[in-house]
Amino acid sequence: MNLGVDDTRLATDEYGLAYNVRNRHDALECVKKAIAFDTTPTLGGYSSSDPKIQGIIFVDPYFFVFVDGVCLKKSKDSDTFTTVWTTSSTHTKPATYTNGVTTTTGTIQLSASAEFVYTEVVPPSYDNFAAKANSADNASAGGASDYTKRIPPTVAGIVVQDGTSRPNLIEIAADGTVTCRQLMGYDQWQSTTVQVNYSGGYATGTHTIAVNPTPVILNTGTIISFVGGGLFTLSGNNAAGVTALAGTLTGNRIEGDEMGIPGLREYVPVGKQMAFHGGKLFVASADGTKLYHSVTGRPLDFMVPLTNLGEKINAKEAIGGVEAVAYTVSNDPITCLRSMNTDELFVGAMNSSYAVKPDRTPANTIFGEPTFTKKFLFATGPVNQNAYVDLLGDSAFIDRHGIRSFNAVQQAETISRNTIFSEPISDIFNDVVQDGTFQCAIVHDGYALFHVLTNLPEQYLTVVYDMATKKFVSLDRQEVSSTGVTWGDGNAGAINVYDANTYCTPIRDMAVGVTTAGTQDLFAITDDPSSKTFWVKHLYGSTEFAMSRIDTKAYCTGEPKVELKPNSLNLMFNKPFEVFHSFKINNTDGYPPGVYPSTATTELLSTSGTSLYITVDDFKEGVTAVTDDNLPVHNTTLFFDSGATLVYKEFAADGQIGKSLFNSATKVAGVLSNAGVSDNDEGRNAGFVAVSQVVDDVRTDANHGGLKTRGLPLIQSGVRFPVVFPVEFDVNTHANMSFNWQASEQGWKVKYRIYLQGSPKLSQVRLDAKDITLKSSMINQAYSA
Repeated sequence: MNLGVDDTRLATDEYGLAYNVRNRHDALECVKKAIAFDTTPTLGGYSSSDPKIQGIIFVDPYFFVFVDGVCLKKSKDSDTFTTVWTTSSTHTKPATYTNGVTTTTGTIQLSASAEFVYTEVVPPSYDNFAAKANSADNASAGGASDYTKRIPPTVAGIVVQDGTSRPNLIEIAADGTVTCRQLMGYDQWQSTTVQVNYSGGYATGTHTIAVNPTPVILNTGTIISFVGGGLFTLSGNNAAGVTALAGTLTGNRIEGDEMGIPGLREYVPVGKQMAFHGGKLFVASADGTKLYHSVTGRPLDFMVPLTNLGEKINAKEAIGGVEAVAYTVSNDPITCLRSMNTDELFVGAMNSSYAVKPDRTPANTIFGEPTFTKKFLFATGPVNQNAYVDLLGDSAFIDRHGIRSFNAVQQAETISRNTIFSEPISDIFNDVVQDGTFQCAIVHDGYALFHVLTNLPEQYLTVVYDMATKKFVSLDRQEVSSTGVTWGDGNAGAINVYDANTYCTPIRDMAVGVTTAGTQDLFAITDDPSSKTFWVKHLYGSTEFAMSRIDTKAYCTGEPKVELKPNSLNLMFNKPFEVFHSFKINNTDGYPPGVYPSTATTELLSTSGTSLYITVDDFKEGVTAVTDDNLPVHNTTLFFDSGATLVYKEFAADGQIGKSLFNSATKVAGVLSNAGVSDNDEGRNAGFVAVSQVVDDVRTDANHGGLKTRGLPLIQSGVRFPVVFPVEFDVNTHANMSFNWQASEQGWKVKYRIYLQGSPKLSQVRLDAKDITLKSSMINQAYSA
């Protein structure tokens, strides 16, 4: 697809504007529709009135979606949604330390008004020793690990942020069990340790355990986390310096000299965008001006200044928390953090992008952790965290004016190369600005998908880039299963084709998951302004085909005085093997050839008896039952094994021309030809194709050819008898179709707009036109001096 040149200058293997097609195997083929899921607000308690759709992520084996601060999940092999947390979910969470550790309960719902929910998957920690500064007054002296004090590791999970609430952590156990809790903050983080002082250790159960003298007061409910995975919950209040603690041990047993921490050595600040890179979890501050980072090797343990005794420098987060060691990149608020395929972190903002690199030179570290250097990349950046994608070594992102790409390795080597990636389709971005609300990008099945705002009538479309051929191939409209196309072809000759799907709304974010069977499933979350609850969609997941549209190359003679008059268009299709529309005759006496109903007059209403129609049952599109929303297109042909053909009619041909015939899933109108049909005879086709002339960039009206529609016959494979070894399937894999025009417009250039739906693949297009020389000759005028 190339929209960057005049359509007369397209190459022979290029085409103009195209919707819902793919072109990887040297033929144009239709994509499948999406499946919309009804999530129902009662499931998580989210708002039923225009809910705020906030995010989606896949972490094997679940898709997690976020709406109104609520989290739902579905298995990769199931269509059923369940809750992770709701508007009223509570858990036991650490509270502010007061004379030790106390606990309390609270809700973990995130903000219902946050524009996005941000997620990042982190592994367990690999640096599990206590740390301290080397100097009491010199941060540059570095830090050191105390290898005599092993501390509990931080766990693997999904960190969930909204920029306002305390972040949550989702954990997935080996058996698939999902748990969630609120992550700890600065107040809960401490370096206090408790060490067992009993050589025999303790099994799980209720005990009074012997310990070395405790350094602080430990109150009832305090949970001591031990290195080996044991959790000891205290059953009474304990003064500092005690050597025995009563409580209950769960999880794993504890050994004779095992180290434990009251609570967890865990601290994740409130923020927005996140990226795990180089052993660190990076978090953008809520206002987007600072970059927080964890301790290297401990993604849930954020860096704070420590004394030479390993203690906080101050009990208040504003003084001793992440702000003390935060890194600033620019005054432009951060919109995107991504790990690049170098040792650099990509930090993007609306008006600038940088590569941030850790500096681990010992002289430049602070508290033993690296400082950072930054390099300016270019004066633009991703509009949001979801608008960035990797492209086989390159990276691409949606900025405010289109799609841009760059090569991280070349940037690291100071070879500047960032390009306007969307140049071949740049016309669709004229006079529109991507505002970051419904823009996202992802890679699926070898294609890079960019959901963007365009200046086309559909507004929000998915730009499809084939990573194998390195070409843009389509703009996808993401039509939904069980919805159809409405056509109007009235007596004025006006032709209109548009999507009747009311659920096709802008996409907030997308996620890809691989099923147990190995299928790549692409899910999206969309806006839900009409409160229909159909905001989760399985893109390309239906068995039904979406309506494709292709504008061919425009043809001209190259001579201004010679015009063209189209005569015919010939199309070649490959492999029409898959049933598109099908139904069975439901009438004991069958039907002879003829017109049904015999007179399509103004008296024919939706209440008319079925005796005027052909009655049918088992009416399907693919394997989906046909309803009033996805009936076939006017003039589609269905084929019977008897040789009979039925040209399906959606609109009247006489009486009030263009009046709906009110077909349904059980009664159809049309012209039955060639032979009669019997009860239970099956009519079917492989799809349909419609063609419209476009002369001098204007689509011709009905009086000059208008729109011509045909059904594509289904080719059924089989073995020819007698069978001779080796057995071969003797099947014609091609279908030809010709459209002829007796009366057509003439003009300087001619192209065709092709509508296609079904399994056949369009491989060749041939135009036959006649040259027409203008009657008046060209006149040259000369003026003398």
